[in-house]
Amino acid sequence: MPALAGILLAVGGAWVCDDAFISFRYIDQFEQGHGLVYNPGERVEGYTHFLWVMLLAAVHRLSAGADLVAIGRYLSIPFYAALVAVVFVRAMRSDNRVGALPLAAWCLALHGDLRIFASSGLETAPFVLFVTLGCLAAAADSWRPDRTAGWFAIATLFRPEGILWTGVALVYLRWRGAGFRQLGGAVRTYALLVAPLFVWRRIYYGDWLPNTFYAKSVSLAYWSQGWHYVRLYFEAYPVLLATLVAAIVVLVRDRRVGRRRALVEVGILQTLATLLYVLRLGGDFMFARFLLPVTPLLYVVLEEMLRGVSRSRSVPIAIAAAGITCAGPVLRDRVLPTTKPVHGIVNERACYPDSVMAERRRAATQLGITVAGIDARWAIPGGQASLAYYAHLPYVAERNGLTDREVGHRPLDHRGRPGHEKLVAEPDLRARRVDFLFRVHGDSLPGAINQIWFGNDVAVALQYDNKLMDALQSRPGVRFIHMPAHIDRFLDQDIARATPQQRVEAWKLFWDYYFKHNDDPERLQRARDVFAAAGVATTIGP
Repeated sequence: MPALAGILLAVGGAWVCDDAFISFRYIDQFEQGHGLVYNPGERVEGYTHFLWVMLLAAVHRLSAGADLVAIGRYLSIPFYAALVAVVFVRAMRSDNRVGALPLAAWCLALHGDLRIFASSGLETAPFVLFVTLGCLAAAADSWRPDRTAGWFAIATLFRPEGILWTGVALVYLRWRGAGFRQLGGAVRTYALLVAPLFVWRRIYYGDWLPNTFYAKSVSLAYWSQGWHYVRLYFEAYPVLLATLVAAIVVLVRDRRVGRRRALVEVGILQTLATLLYVLRLGGDFMFARFLLPVTPLLYVVLEEMLRGVSRSRSVPIAIAAAGITCAGPVLRDRVLPTTKPVHGIVNERACYPDSVMAERRRAATQLGITVAGIDARWAIPGGQASLAYYAHLPYVAERNGLTDREVGHRPLDHRGRPGHEKLVAEPDLRARRVDFLFRVHGDSLPGAINQIWFGNDVAVALQYDNKLMDALQSRPGVRFIHMPAHIDRFLDQDIARATPQQRVEAWKLFWDYYFKHNDDPERLQRARDVFAAAGVATTIGP
């Protein structure tokens, strides 16, 4: 049974991507009574999937303390199983098979990237399920406004892109001949389900759309990047591009009106609209994810078209389609051979093997124990959201602006990697009183005087605060250069061997990194005297 095959493969490969830990932190803060926030007191919607966050929070609450990450790892798999089952049952009930093979269901079970995003901790699988249900309802012989609108409304609560799918479906239904009364009923049902979220978002967060919409510059066109995203997907799954082209040819040549034509029309329109949206948007940094919603539709369209073809031709085509789909991961690994981005796009699953995530969990949990009770503020780069979650750091600045409203709304100077184009720069961090900025995992700056180690995790201290650093000095695994001792050693020994330029740079560093942030008048006066005697002007500062 295809549903069982897909479930087993998806469960066996279940994983959690780092981005999901942003949502986990929101849920953690919510359960602590701080509200749906990333940092207490800052109302910013740094997640895109309201209903998914609510579902995770509800299941976590009902599970009596089960691991939230484990829930996120597996909770979306039933939605993927339901997707395969719906397509399978549809084929069996309508005799919509190619020979004895329910082609679309088998292809969904064999599609490697659908199985990958059947888990991941994100809302991809639920969103794909509900937009597919909405399209099937819209293509039905006698469509029901409430059911069609209901499926699309649920999809919209999972991701705002559901608005696009709903609009295309309504335009199609009107073109197909639906009356204004029916369409009005559909709009009413949709609005009753979706409008409360947008009103609440406006009141609670101050925006009509999630902050991620602004931080990722969704309103700006990025056609060149979108082309790379779409091209790479169809290179891995060429059967889907062939299906789209064939469906357009069939639609142009076949003027008969019927169920098969309606589904082909819906599939083509929704696919073209999504492709246009993704092309303009620039896609995503995660390979395939933004094009997975149209994938089930294209397989169902292929299945429908083969119903009108003789068995001697349809069976070989079906076998070829299933085989090419099965080869998708191999073709994907040819275009994305490593974990390094290609045109800013990466095979996200390969970046987070279980061994890596287990080590990150261990290290971040230890970090949380190490810095417990320390009054410090932290910043993390992209790919370190798990650190912020597992360590339970009290305040975290996420550097891509996803959880920062001010940065998220800033104009974009230049285009770059999708989702990573806006940056919370060092002046922003200082304005937010951040003490430590973690570097990319495993990255360090040899010889940097402001580098601080927390076990194997390395961060940069934006300023040296005597009180804070003295508190950290006694914590296990914490290593850094003790600045008062370093300054004394430089004044006593090193300044005599330093070049004039090195002396100027040393004074500036000591002032910016240490003296400006600490009340140490005796050491400051001695430093001024020694540097002045060495010919360095100490006019910086008071």
